[in-house]
Amino acid sequence: MNNKDLEKEVRHVLQETGTPAAGIAIMKDGEIVYSKGLGLANIEKGVAATEETMFRIGSVSKLFVGLAVLKLQEEGKLQLRDKLSELAPEIEYENPWEQTHPIRIEHLLSHTTGWDDVHRAEYLHNDPTPATLKEGLDFHPHSRVSRWVPGTRMAYSNSGPAVAAYVVQKITGMPFEDYVVENFFTPMGMETITYFPSEDYKRLGATLYEDQKPVNYWNIIMRPSGALNASPRDMAKLLLFFANRGETGGRQLVSPASLERMETPANTLGAKAGLDLGYGLTNYTLTFEDHVFQGHGGSVNGGKSLFVYLPKHGSGYSISINSSDTETLKKLSDLAKHYVLEGVSSPERKTAPKKHQQALPVSGFFYTASLREGEWGFMEPLFSRKVWTERDTLFIQQDPLFGGGEVEKYVAVNDHLYEDPESGLVRVARVEDPLAGTALELAPTDMGNITFASVSTFMFYLSWTILALWLLFAMRAFLLAPVWGIRYGLGKIPGGANIRIRLWPLLSVAFFFVSLLTYAYGSDFEEQLVRPSLLSITIMVSSIAFALTAAWALFIVIQHRKQGLSKWVYWPAALFSVVNFMVACFFT
Repeated sequence: MNNKDLEKEVRHVLQETGTPAAGIAIMKDGEIVYSKGLGLANIEKGVAATEETMFRIGSVSKLFVGLAVLKLQEEGKLQLRDKLSELAPEIEYENPWEQTHPIRIEHLLSHTTGWDDVHRAEYLHNDPTPATLKEGLDFHPHSRVSRWVPGTRMAYSNSGPAVAAYVVQKITGMPFEDYVVENFFTPMGMETITYFPSEDYKRLGATLYEDQKPVNYWNIIMRPSGALNASPRDMAKLLLFFANRGETGGRQLVSPASLERMETPANTLGAKAGLDLGYGLTNYTLTFEDHVFQGHGGSVNGGKSLFVYLPKHGSGYSISINSSDTETLKKLSDLAKHYVLEGVSSPERKTAPKKHQQALPVSGFFYTASLREGEWGFMEPLFSRKVWTERDTLFIQQDPLFGGGEVEKYVAVNDHLYEDPESGLVRVARVEDPLAGTALELAPTDMGNITFASVSTFMFYLSWTILALWLLFAMRAFLLAPVWGIRYGLGKIPGGANIRIRLWPLLSVAFFFVSLLTYAYGSDFEEQLVRPSLLSITIMVSSIAFALTAAWALFIVIQHRKQGLSKWVYWPAALFSVVNFMVACFFT
């Protein structure tokens, strides 16, 4: 494939997906072979995208946080193992294990603090002033609570790199953005890249679109984690920087050793055990065919970006689009990968240790125990994967309840590591988690690792049984409610206990669905969910009412258990109330 063929394919993808524009830079053998903008930077004005068009690159911005910290470490001004509490005690966070397992700088860069990702209030913050980095971190520190022992599991959190950037800012005595400009952008010759809606961006920035509608500029509250705007020409300079292992213009900005540490997953239990893939320091692995790329992706409202490279081959690419369509980015990325891999031989499969005749037995149900946000973590056991071993093979099945889920297979290389039999890459580690006990850490294709903790077979099936019974009883009650009303009006159902034991569990479930449907509707109006509004108040009131009426319904059936009600009336209502109360406890 030559540049002309590539460009033809890219234009076809843009047209096919309705994506306005793409900014692409491609490097092969340490040289930039393609750098261009294609499509329309602005649909309404018919402005064509060019090599100078600036796109929002989202979390690709995090690369510079990692680089800044590593540079300061080389200068002896900090260490990756330094404690956050000692370098920046003014930053608010909560870590129940701080005395024995303090949060360290490397945890901030590897998403292993155990913190939630930024909460909705932080995500929707959009101060054009703009807010300082410290103001952004002080705005809503409630998301910075460790849910597990730091340095054991990985869950993506935008606040970690932002806190690390604050440490850089404090040590250097200059705004983080200025430090990066002086120590990276300027030496690399990145002329227009910026964290702000600068004059260059106002002149050259691509308009962002969602569903073909323009999207306003998002003033991200934690700029170091995702606010950069850059052109293909700028991103080409960054590709060369990584290809040349930290050298640019005859100047070594960071050492090859620092870049190697940046690219090496080392901070989860699985990484320490020997997984081949994962999240390093603001830099993660991505696999394609037999190759392992390094880099980072990014996403903002109305824009997506991907920056990847092959360290040993001096090849890579940067792609940005002014659309939120994930599928478009994937199609363009696949084109670019095929292009840069032309003439690149497949890596030699590493020689694995001798296979065990029998893998260490692992069986049962395992649920995701490293969610990006803990808000819905209580639901995860319902979506557990089934795990079992046969001889030297570990099997992991998705959606086991219905028996039709995909089954993944991994082969034991020792008593705790399992490789993908096709690529030879070690993707699964059996680890001993300090909270969950025996757990599995799985390295997917990109974006870091996932920890799975076990749930008993009994609890797995019991949870689904309770949920199924609850839905059946709720459906029955809603279907019979009109009949009950008519019969009550005709005097065929007496009042009092006969009505109360039917009404209260039904009313409780009604409150639940009001809350759920309002929440689902409110996802299109997120600004109203983070402040007092009709939507947020409705969700709050109906959620509380669900729990209270569930408890009251249970009290009612207990109160009327000896009042001579028909067993065909009492026991369905009693079972419904019991199951409904259990569901309320589950959600509470």
